[in-house]
Parts: sequence; C-alpha cells; structure tokens
Amino acid sequence: MNQNDIILELREKYKQNTYILQKLDNYITNLPGLLKNLEDDYNKRNARKEELTKERDVFMENFLAENQYYYIPQTEIFLFYNKLHYRRISEDDIVHKILQTISSDEKGLNTWKYKIKTSMIKIIKDTPLHKSIPESETIQFVLSNLYPNTFKSKNHTKYFLTIIGDSILKKEEKDDKLIFIADPSFKEFLNYFSQQIYSCFGKNFTDMIKLKYYDHVYDQCRILDIVDPRTNHDFIKNNILDILSVCCHYSRRYESSDNFLKSHCYDITLNDTALFLKTNTAENIVAKFIQEFTTNDDKNMTYRNVYFLWREFLKKNNLPCIISQSNFKQQLQQMKIYDSDKDICLNIKSKMPSHWETFSKFWSQNIVINDNIDDVFEIDELTSLFNKWVKNSKLHINEEQFKETINWMYPDIGVENERYIYNISCKLWDKQNHIDLALNAMKTQKENSFNNLDSYKYYCKYVKKYYDGNYIVSKKYFEDYIEKL
Repeated sequence: MNQNDIILELREKYKQNTYILQKLDNYITNLPGLLKNLEDDYNKRNARKEELTKERDVFMENFLAENQYYYIPQTEIFLFYNKLHYRRISEDDIVHKILQTISSDEKGLNTWKYKIKTSMIKIIKDTPLHKSIPESETIQFVLSNLYPNTFKSKNHTKYFLTIIGDSILKKEEKDDKLIFIADPSFKEFLNYFSQQIYSCFGKNFTDMIKLKYYDHVYDQCRILDIVDPRTNHDFIKNNILDILSVCCHYSRRYESSDNFLKSHCYDITLNDTALFLKTNTAENIVAKFIQEFTTNDDKNMTYRNVYFLWREFLKKNNLPCIISQSNFKQQLQQMKIYDSDKDICLNIKSKMPSHWETFSKFWSQNIVINDNIDDVFEIDELTSLFNKWVKNSKLHINEEQFKETINWMYPDIGVENERYIYNISCKLWDKQNHIDLALNAMKTQKENSFNNLDSYKYYCKYVKKYYDGNYIVSKKYFEDYIEKL
C-alpha cells in the first residue's frame, strides 16, 4: 500500500469525524517542516558523533601514551609501567583511572565514558608485556642487580637474558632447538627464577637449560658459564616483570642468543666457552684432557681415578659432564689408553692432587653405615667434617663434589632428596651424644625448659662452650631427636 492510499484510507475511515480530519490535514501540512527539523537534528547528532569520535580517539591515544598498561593473557595479569618498574595492577584500578580522567576532561566525553572504558580495556588486553620497550633506566637497573651478584660480566648477563627472551618469544620453534648446559650450582637460582616466571606466565620458559648433559648433539649445545651464583631472592621476586621485559627486549634487539654472540659480544672468553661444544668434538676434548692433566708413566691408573681427574678437568674449564662414561671410555680406547678387561688406564699418572683418594681414607676411617644405626647426616655436615679433617686445603671440596664422590665411590649409599644420608654414624661427631650431654647438664643445673626452643638454645650454648661451637645440629634434627626420648 502506497502513501496516497494510506491517506485516502484514513480520510475514508474518519470522514464522519471532523476533529480527526482536521488533525490529519494539519499533520500533512506541517510534515515538510517536521522532516526538516528531524533532518537538522540528525545532521547535528552525526556531526557531534564524529566530533566526539575524534575526541575519543585523541583521548585514548594520549591516555595510553601517558599510562603504559600491559596484559599477560595466560594468567590474566594487568601491568603498569612507570618508566622505571613494571608492577601488577588490578583491572578495577585501571577502570577507575580511565573514568576519573574522562570525568575531568572538558571535551564532553563523559556520556561515552563506559564505552571508552570498554574499548580501552580491550586494547590493553591486546598489548602483551613483550611488546613493551623498557627505558634505559630499567635495563640498567636489571643489569646492575644481576651482575656481579649472579653473572660474571654484563655480557654474560645479556646472553642469559636473551636466551630467556628467545624462549618467551618462542624463537626456538623457528630453528633447531638449542640446549643450554649450566653447572649444577646454578640450580637454586634457576629453580627460583623459573618459579617467578611461572607465577607471571603460568608456564616455564627455562626448560631448555639443563644442569646435566644427556648425549645431546654438540652442534645444538651451548655452555652457560655460570658457577656458584648468588641468588638474590628478593630482587628476583620483586622485579621479575622488569627482568622479563628486558629479556624480551634483548631478544628482539639481538634477534637471538647466537646472534648476540656473533654480532654484539666481543668477549672472546664468553664466546669460546658458550660455543665450546659447537666448535669441538669428543675426540679433541678428551685429547686435551689427557695432555693437560696426565703425564706418561710406567705405572697404570684405575679408571675410577682417571674419571675423577676428568671431572676436575671439566670443573677447571667450567664445563658440565659433556661426555657419557661409555663414550669417554670409547675415546680412551681409541687413544690406546684404556684397558676394558682390567678397567685401568695404561702408562699414565695424574699431574693433579687426588682428593678422592683422601676421601676414601676419610670415609673408611670415620664413617659407619648400618641399618641398625638410627641417625642421619646432611651432605653439608659431612662436607664440613671432611674439609676440617683433611690437612691439605687444596683437597677441600664442595657439596656437589661430595655428592658426586659418594655416588661414584659408594653407589649403594642412597642420598635422599640429594641432601640426607640415613643409618650413618661418624667418629668425628656423635650428634646424639652431644644432645644427651647438653640435656643432662641442663637438668643438673636445674635449668627449666618450657619448650623445645629453650632446650635448643641451651644445647647451642653448651656446644659452643665445650666443643668450640663445632658441629651444631639443626633445630629440626634436635626436635626430632628429643621427641624420641
């Protein structure tokens, strides 16, 4: 039905109603003016909308430039960067800041503030941490706290951070995946660092770093020259976002960890160490060991002693155990040094002091292992006992060396949780007897003990007085023992 038919139908319908017909005529007569007003209002609204859209875009651009927000989608964490530090921030705080800024704006955006808020939150959620560019102050803050505390130089620090950045940006998926091998002493730092990364991303980006060599292809292996790093837990925990932003920044800047070594690092020692396996073979590594650590002799060495000497060679060169024992023996056989039938190495002797021989004497003279012995020693306690017992300070060893020696020389002895050895006694330190003596002295002197802590404090004073403070058991050991009494 067209418009004329509608009007005719209305006139026919209301032909007996003068009032309605008069109204109809008035509407038709005034319709051009009414439509003109509607058109003007429509144009004004469009013009205002276009103006507000431009103002909105300018506002959003300026706001996000002045307030750097980022988002980690894996853990739904919002971040704020104040051009020095990245810190977590709640979505509510961001929304409040947006609405507050809009309300104080004089461009008339207040009516659109909730739409603007929604759009800006969406933009922030599409802005991940790795797209940020940390300021120079942030970069230097990270570097100055990791070097020299953890890493040997700034180049060592940059190399490590680039490796982590490559992992976060998944660059290893584009090429052959590299394996980075570090000394076991890096374990504490690496574990804590990994925990903090996981708290941010809900994922571990340090899987490519290994503390042991497992027959990886040499060409894909890189050595992380990190030995006995000090772990500043507070710095890592409080500034992990700063660290990760710098990691991603270096990965983008240097393209990859290998390219950092190739084009941006002029530390020859770092390059040689990192690329040691890439540029060497098992044959020439073992040959270098034999040349540097042994000399010709008319006597023979047991394979066990040669293997310990090999471990010393690795430590001297800051290398992990990069050759399996079977491969190591194979290399020695090819050099006509190893006799597999007798398990000896022919016509060589060591140029270095042999701490494992001293260790064997220490163990046989002072340690008793028996299932009937109800006692436990920690590795650090046994290491201290050995180092105080040995006369030559050059033969001192650390806890990792102690565990390695135990595992190699006494494989039947289990080290629980890499820390405890049970059913053991030591002639140099009768732990339980010292506690008994202290408790008896406390009773004799009518010292009142209200709790385990008071008793432990008395025990510590007793040992310091009568045993020069040597060998004090841990509070947990003390409490566990007196609970059995």
